[in-house]
Amino acid sequence: MPALPPRPDVPAAHSMDTEWFAVDQDGHVARFDTGEDGALPVYAATGFGPADPNFDAALLNAAMAAHHYAASPEALAPHLEEARRPGARERPLLIVEDVQDVMDRVVDGTLLILRREAPAALLPRERLSEALAAELGARPTVRCAIAEEEVYDLIHEEPGPSMGLYRFGRDHGDEPGHYTLDDAPDTPLRLDTLHPALTAPLEAVRLGLRFPEVDEVHLADHMSDADAATWGDWGLRGERMGQPRPGAGPGAANKGALILGLLVLGVLALLLLLS
Repeated sequence: MPALPPRPDVPAAHSMDTEWFAVDQDGHVARFDTGEDGALPVYAATGFGPADPNFDAALLNAAMAAHHYAASPEALAPHLEEARRPGARERPLLIVEDVQDVMDRVVDGTLLILRREAPAALLPRERLSEALAAELGARPTVRCAIAEEEVYDLIHEEPGPSMGLYRFGRDHGDEPGHYTLDDAPDTPLRLDTLHPALTAPLEAVRLGLRFPEVDEVHLADHMSDADAATWGDWGLRGERMGQPRPGAGPGAANKGALILGLLVLGVLALLLLLS
């Protein structure tokens, strides 16, 4: 676990939906949705920091979109037909024919390579200047530019098995650390195929399991209560400050004391019989 400070005041602690990311022991990537009451690991990449202020959520979205278009050429076809050109003050996903042809004409580090094989995809590191937008727009090897808003909508409004990520959500039970599988990808994205800028933040939470082999994940099996934020003071298994989880009833809290008391009474009775 990285030596980072606990994340203060995270949305999950205030009953707000939050998406966070983790990888399994094989490097497959999963997106978790806390819903209103799910636990959020304090080191997880979410895109809003402060523990991971350099996590580029738009870069991951673009990588997922590129993965989707490679798996579903029919989804890319309308964009290629429209052949929209990149505009200034935008950060579009660029579908190109020749990566090197485009990279040779820009300053190093200006564009991030998401895919080298067809359909090759690039993403500007920052919003395009007017000069760079014009230069890219004039290149015949730049097939089309897909707006950042379209990429976001694709990822969040049309999630599916072609996006490359496992998706887990909450069943809204009594245990905030319990997540269930909502969707599995046809071809999973792996950490080692993503841009290096995504590696450190995504693997900040690495779970000791294989996503293809499970249909549920319980964070309590992989971390302590202190490693995750929850709504209120509930632990990952739904216990508050040593008390039973909601709905367990008062008897559960006294179970240990009751057993101990019975043992003591049994010992006393045995001593009386022997005396």
